[in-house]
Amino acid sequence: QAQLRLEWAADFAASKSKSKSKSKGKADVLLVRHVLEHAHDIQAFARAIGELVADNGLVVFEVPDCERGLQLGDFTLPWEEHVFYFTPQTFQSTLTALGFEIVLYECFEYPSENSLTAICRWTGKSSTESPAPNILEQQRELGATYATLFKSRPDDVRRSLAAQKASGGGSVAVFGAGHLSAMYINLLGIADLIDFVVDDHPNKQGLLMPGSNLPILGSAALLERNVNACLLSLSPDSEAKVVGKNQEYLNRGGVFASIFPGRSNSI
Repeated sequence: QAQLRLEWAADFAASKSKSKSKSKGKADVLLVRHVLEHAHDIQAFARAIGELVADNGLVVFEVPDCERGLQLGDFTLPWEEHVFYFTPQTFQSTLTALGFEIVLYECFEYPSENSLTAICRWTGKSSTESPAPNILEQQRELGATYATLFKSRPDDVRRSLAAQKASGGGSVAVFGAGHLSAMYINLLGIADLIDFVVDDHPNKQGLLMPGSNLPILGSAALLERNVNACLLSLSPDSEAKVVGKNQEYLNRGGVFASIFPGRSNSI
């Protein structure tokens, strides 16, 4: 079977897919993993997918589930070039509206972010059935809740960090020099309250964080620079490892707090 994996969607059009299907053949199974949320012209992208898949072939879509992040007010959510932030309801409605028939839908649960998956057939016929009014209202309320939390939470975070810095004149750091911490620092506008970012990857140390220009240092700086509080922008597994390796910091009175809402140690 011909299998193709699409890795980018910003400039993927039907003309390119026709050329690809002529040179490679049409796919019996087409994997479209973590691409749909990047599509700048989602209708053109859907038609391009239709050109690549064989008659009665299957398209496997996978996208991140943003429902939990929207409910909790996770401000690391709007990162990179994501154009769409799907929930289980909007993901399925979007696929049928674009001309796909859903053969199988699954939501795979993970500690931080679930994964939405649908196995589909391309029909090219957009569904004329609209979501139930109560579902539409639920999705609107979900967006409104996220917007409301964004209005209040930055001030709450600033007050908390300012109190930590004032406690004994210590520093505040963020552990993890990745895209999530960059989004959190920049979006909430808290760079002035952060002294540095910690990351033990040797290729990151000595560099500066994008947007905030905060220096990236090794974890030894937690002790060397009198850090009162360290925000964690890590997965649950990595978070547990970092906490376990920095017991001396905790014994000296240091505090770890997650930037992710919903965790037991959330800031």
